[in-house]
Amino acid sequence: MLNIRLDETGILRVVVHTFKQINKSSYLIRIISAIQATFTEIQAYQKRQL
Repeated sequence: MLNIRLDETGILRVVVHTFKQINKSSYLIRIISAIQATFTEIQAYQKRQL
């Protein structure tokens, strides 16, 4: 899965991760990559937020 989100310091990150449901209320999450968004990715993110 791929997400673009703000981290706790306000930096926009592109995050690639997987997740698997373990039981009804628990998930196993694996972060594969979390990099700072490029200028183009920031622009795309801002357009979606409007």
